[in-house]
Amino acid sequence: MWGDLVAWSMRRAAVGVALFAACAAASAVEVAAFNTYEHPPFVQETGRGFVAELLRYLNERLPAGQRLRQEDVPRERLMRRHLARPQDFDAVLLLLAPAFVDDPSRSQYLWTETLLFDQNGVVVRDDLGREPRRLDDLKGLRFGGVLGNRYAGIERLAEQGLIRRDDANGPVSSLRKLCAGRIDFTQLSRSVFDALAESSGCATRLRHLPLAESAVFERRIGVGRRNRALFEALQRLVAEMPCDPDWQAIVARYQLVAPRCARPAGR
Repeated sequence: MWGDLVAWSMRRAAVGVALFAACAAASAVEVAAFNTYEHPPFVQETGRGFVAELLRYLNERLPAGQRLRQEDVPRERLMRRHLARPQDFDAVLLLLAPAFVDDPSRSQYLWTETLLFDQNGVVVRDDLGREPRRLDDLKGLRFGGVLGNRYAGIERLAEQGLIRRDDANGPVSSLRKLCAGRIDFTQLSRSVFDALAESSGCATRLRHLPLAESAVFERRIGVGRRNRALFEALQRLVAEMPCDPDWQAIVARYQLVAPRCARPAGR
């Protein structure tokens, strides 16, 4: 009899804990986290990828009541539909450099510390006949971009009529156009090139060349200024991530580059 009563009490307690957890999850405010990278390593064909793992990592550590929901959206649509009025934006931007959304001064959105390091470079075929090392070396060539993306320096050459620009819907399409000889170069970050080169159809003939003007850039998380509480929670997490073995394992799995842990060993 006593054993049955104990078992019944334990079952009731377990049900109560489960109901509490379900209610807490239901009451959490989900905020859209916009991802504009709809390709590896950020999004895999399986629907998983680095972005999904990043959001899982963050959601497991955010305070109760705060939760991020992944929304994949092309960069052009993000700029036109969601960022047309920065003062009204209250969601989250994933893995962008501030300049990518016209905020180089970091005054329109709240930006965390650096999440990842990356570097842009021009991608050419090995039979181009020249080896671009500076912007001026691109004059007279055909450039293949991606709709909605910003290309510092290259856009100026296109506006001046010094190069021809032909945009595609995504980087894989641009790489395939390059392999087919329809364009002379495209621009990709190192992380994206490494993940997508095999999808191009001529990977062994492609070269990724950083230009002298292509500085290493920092991928961050941006938050609308109306959502400061969420920003402060994310900022605290990002500051701790370099020293977290779980985060280090995620970064290594996708062969990305993140800030190193600055904490002395053993602390």
